[in-house]
Amino acid sequence: MPDLDLNDDQLKLVRYRILFVKRDYETAFPHADVLVHDNLNSGAFAAWKVAEFIEKLHDIPVPAKWGGSSNRGKRPNYPCNARWDDECGRWVVNRLDDDDYKYLRVSYEVEERYPRQNLEYEEDHLKVLRQIRDQLSGRPSGPGDGGHRRHDCDTPGNDCDNPNPHHGTCACDACRRGDYGSSMRVHG
Repeated sequence: MPDLDLNDDQLKLVRYRILFVKRDYETAFPHADVLVHDNLNSGAFAAWKVAEFIEKLHDIPVPAKWGGSSNRGKRPNYPCNARWDDECGRWVVNRLDDDDYKYLRVSYEVEERYPRQNLEYEEDHLKVLRQIRDQLSGRPSGPGDGGHRRHDCDTPGNDCDNPNPHHGTCACDACRRGDYGSSMRVHG
């Protein structure tokens, strides 16, 4: 039984093909593979792939069953909007007849599943946010977790070498006032 379940957070290798099911013009277009990382239902996947297919109709060769060929003088039987592509030397679908988009279908199968890797930038972002939180709350952060906070200022009377162990900040006048400026750093 084929695996059709796209409803999970794993990375899925999906093989699919677009089908055209109008009577007398039934065609299966070539297979394609796609990696799906989203959590989707079958309707959403089908809508996505049909929309992509419609966007690319101007590049899709007219199938042989529809009378497609590399003979410029022999116009295909279907669709009436087919056009000759000089670059490729073939007839391309270009556009389906107006009422025929409803005949597009998607057949697919999940071939493989892979666990997703953790997002490193999210972990880096969390690390920076934790450091900011710790700095704002007066707690030490990072490798010098037993250190005290101190600022580099040249204001006379500031004694930044006297840590206040209860608050993680220096005992100087500027630190007691909370006047750290932009020069705070952690010392261990």
